[in-house]
Amino acid sequence: MDLDVKTTNYKNVNFMKEIKRPKVGIGVAVIKGNKILFGKRKKSHGDGCWSFPGGHLEFNEEICDCATREVAEETGLQIKNIKHWVFTNDIFKQEDKHYVTLFVLAEVMDGGGRT
Repeated sequence: MDLDVKTTNYKNVNFMKEIKRPKVGIGVAVIKGNKILFGKRKKSHGDGCWSFPGGHLEFNEEICDCATREVAEETGLQIKNIKHWVFTNDIFKQEDKHYVTLFVLAEVMDGGGRT
């Protein structure tokens, strides 16, 4: 049996076109008494605006773990009593970004913050 075999160079063939998907963000409303913590955004969309601490949810990361990690990274504070709160669907057309942001409520643990 004779076979006519043709080879193709697939290096420049894009089998799967990149599909844009929203990113998942976490925002943490950190409460101490009758005060809520805000920070001024730097080097990101919303630069110079006030917002809750937070960031991107990593693959396989629990929401509460992300909240704890992001607050510690950004503020040096430890949090407790984390509760799911609300979410937003934010589309930033000019920046070509789309986020679903999950907000949680949390309380500050006594001590342990930056000075």
